[in-house]
Amino acid sequence: MKKLTYLTLFLFGTLGFNAQAQCVKGNCYNGKGTYAYSNGDKYVGQWKEGQMNGTGSYEFKNGDRYTGDFHVNKRDGTGIYVWANKNRYSGEWKMNKREGHGVFQWSSSATYNGFWLQDQIIDMDVNTVVDCASRPVPEKQ
Repeated sequence: MKKLTYLTLFLFGTLGFNAQAQCVKGNCYNGKGTYAYSNGDKYVGQWKEGQMNGTGSYEFKNGDRYTGDFHVNKRDGTGIYVWANKNRYSGEWKMNKREGHGVFQWSSSATYNGFWLQDQIIDMDVNTVVDCASRPVPEKQ
């Protein structure tokens, strides 16, 4: 009897925890819909078999935002990720990681235009990063 009571309480607790996460508009199984997660995140976009699939926009509770392609609940294809601190990445994604060509712009205006592999910058050289608004002035001789 004690086990049955604990099991019942566990099930009700689990249902209560997930009650805030829900599809709030449209079709979040096969179609286009808006899903509000219990942690405060929100996804608006295309769904296939209950998973983010196609184009959409994911807003994180912390202010970060991704707009672009999804495949099986992951950023996959091309998209733009903007952090709350105004840093920005525009480019290719694979399995939730920056992969392929992309442009990263720091909020300070520095920019990296190049290639990524598993979320890491690869083959960076001095000419790919620009961190000043004006051209350097040559010294007078």
